Amino acid sequence: MRICGLGEAIADCYPDGPHPGGDTYIFTVRMKKLGADAAFLGKLAKDDYLPLFLNPLDALGIDHSRLRLEEGENGYTQITLENGNPRIRCGNQGGIIRERPLTLSEEDLLYLEGFDLVHTGRYARLDSELPALAKRGIRLSYDFSRNPDEETIRRLAPSLLYGLFSCDRLAFAEDLAGKAHALGLPFAIATAGAEGAAVCSPAGLITAPALPLKEKPVDTLGCGNAFLAGFLFSLESSGWRAERKPQDDAACSASVSGCSAERLAEHIRAALRAGHRSAAACAMEPGGIGR
Repeated sequence: MRICGLGEAIADCYPDGPHPGGDTYIFTVRMKKLGADAAFLGKLAKDDYLPLFLNPLDALGIDHSRLRLEEGENGYTQITLENGNPRIRCGNQGGIIRERPLTLSEEDLLYLEGFDLVHTGRYARLDSELPALAKRGIRLSYDFSRNPDEETIRRLAPSLLYGLFSCDRLAFAEDLAGKAHALGLPFAIATAGAEGAAVCSPAGLITAPALPLKEKPVDTLGCGNAFLAGFLFSLESSGWRAERKPQDDAACSASVSGCSAERLAEHIRAALRAGHRSAAACAMEPGGIGR
């Protein structure tokens, strides 16, 4: 499975020092650790944080040949932990990505066509590029983060195959996944921390509880990204393939090759278990990408 993380890298600055982070960056590293052939395409500044991001990519063999390096300041956040839960104190709202978002070239688009899945998200600031990617048949997953409005989901859904939402309660996750699917998102995945996660897809609404942790969590930052990596790696490795169909309205339209609704539901339940295992492992390590 070949995946490309398309988006942001953020320095998560803890009292004991900085860790590489950012939703897209963490997802990419987690996918690589699970066994995917991974690449990262984004924009980084040539400042003191640059090695923090490049060293793990090089150590893991993650391709970053199309990474943009420019003068400026990388994004950072100041973080403290309370009982393993991160609290963001301040930051620079993405740094170079906020000031000068990445613009994709024709060469970038051709490069991205070579992947089975391209993942991006809200903080990558690439929403305007999604229709062009989808038009080329590039399969997209997207991290909506928290509290997206209905219009944003409706606007982005026609370009996406998978969408991730972060919620506080499972009941809200179930409701949001159902609404997002109805708005045209083929696979709507909503997590609710320790309560579990919900997926609404052509197989209907499926929920699963999170795995109980045997010990107190070390750091839950990045657990949502780790969950999505585990979920998608399992689902995309199941021997079937979902594609978007051309659509003229907001109705969800996705085809699933070689898979009945019942069989798809089985794959999704297995993927939910894999996602929860990945998130649980993340919670026991410091920083979003772990050791």
